[in-house]
Amino acid sequence: MRIRTDACDALVIPSTAKDLGCEPEQLLFKSPDCSASPQNDRLGAHPSNRAGFTLIEVVAALAIAATALLALLQLQVLSMRTADQARVMTQALLLAQEKMAEVVGRDRLATGVSAGVVEGTDFAWQTQVLDTPLPTACRPAAGRSRLREISVDVTWRTGPGAKHIRLTTYQAEDTIRGV
Repeated sequence: MRIRTDACDALVIPSTAKDLGCEPEQLLFKSPDCSASPQNDRLGAHPSNRAGFTLIEVVAALAIAATALLALLQLQVLSMRTADQARVMTQALLLAQEKMAEVVGRDRLATGVSAGVVEGTDFAWQTQVLDTPLPTACRPAAGRSRLREISVDVTWRTGPGAKHIRLTTYQAEDTIRGV
């Protein structure tokens, strides 16, 4: 049985329709030449509208993907730079703590300055021991009034300028050995 709808031929197979429990008019199978009909262009049945992307859609998708990848690449570079700065800062802090322990652990804590460079790195260090008077409001009754200020500076050059870390501690007179 053939029926005509919208200038397209459709073939209805009555036995199939009855097997599926519907009327033959409900099952319309379009003939192959029906898709070329101008009436069906508006329905998206034209061969150029069936599948695929236009060139503009592909270019826009590539531009969006390139922008996203560029942003991710910049984040990765920033992450690596930050991790390197943290590594260098940790090394400088460990060096400062080591030098502080050396100075505090001496038998005789004499005033003065000493400095040096760690070979194979950009780190330079300087230790300084100073006599510092205790404020009068803080002096104990026994009359002890001296403190030793111990400072360790570690400097290194990274990027456009020099960076530094300073550790400072104080020792009371009664803990200063050799006095």
